[in-house]
Amino acid sequence: MNRSESKKVKARSAAKGTDKYEAVVEANKIIRYGRVVYSVFWDSGGPGAGADYECVFRWRDHYATCLSFDDPMGPFDTIRAAIRAADLNFVTPATVEIQSTELTSEEIAKLLRCQLDPPFSLRINGEPWALSEKGKFVRKIEKVTFGEG
Repeated sequence: MNRSESKKVKARSAAKGTDKYEAVVEANKIIRYGRVVYSVFWDSGGPGAGADYECVFRWRDHYATCLSFDDPMGPFDTIRAAIRAADLNFVTPATVEIQSTELTSEEIAKLLRCQLDPPFSLRINGEPWALSEKGKFVRKIEKVTFGEG
């Protein structure tokens, strides 16, 4: 590689670094000024093992993710793009509840992916959902107990 080509490679690398820095700055701005529009609560269940929320924020017409395990990501043009980019649609055994002010329970259920076997259940927008034998999340019917007497 000659000197001219070397300078071009360094310039492209610096531009990519600048783009990533600007994206993180913009993501942080969305998180700071925006509101949570999608959250995943997880709890590993073990003592000291951890529990936390992973969130998607919206500010103006852009989205960003705030994760307990990684740097902020964004900006994204859609909530679905933010969810997928951060794998917030991937359900693990620790997933307890998913909430969204922008997506219905049915829309969230269609986005979800997992490698779990039934029975597994979680709450979506405050409602009980379960993993079917076909690997899809379906609304769970809770048994109603009537008063004795």
